Amino acid sequence: MLPIRVGLITKEWPPYVYGGAGVHVVQLAQALRARSDISLSVHCFGMPRTDAIGYAVPAEFGESNPAIQAMATDLAIADALSNVDVVHTHTWYANMAGHVASLMHGIPHIMSAHSLEPLRPWKGEQLGGGNHISARVGKRGESMEPRLGTPRRPDETETADCAPFPACLAPLVAPTATAHSSR
Repeated sequence: MLPIRVGLITKEWPPYVYGGAGVHVVQLAQALRARSDISLSVHCFGMPRTDAIGYAVPAEFGESNPAIQAMATDLAIADALSNVDVVHTHTWYANMAGHVASLMHGIPHIMSAHSLEPLRPWKGEQLGGGNHISARVGKRGESMEPRLGTPRRPDETETADCAPFPACLAPLVAPTATAHSSR
């Protein structure tokens, strides 16, 4: 049996890891790469790395709002994912790429929600008003896509519940999740 081709999409990838989501993605990639039944490609924001395909902000969006830059980068990533069987995203920055790739290429999109944008009011300053875009993109992704569940404490009200995901990922997720084959 051929390995399942997983495209992992993330904004944070070494050497540019600045939070818990980035640490989680790096550790998940290490676990997936150790498996013989999975072929992993990492697609990240920024310059190419030796262990990931990097995507710079498209030149025509270089001076745009950071949220618009993220969406432009997502479209470039989505366009490149025709050769994967499943796409897995982390944070709103990457979720639009997974959503578009799923629609465009007819592949499952699994989303891990690390934080929910409407609950992060400081994003207004960080994204220069683009937080309204990021909140909408995040909300859209959370309502439309299967997800593995948030790495937050289970007693928090914003915790996402789990949905079906490929059986090959079952050993890597919380014990409360149930696996369903996507094939």
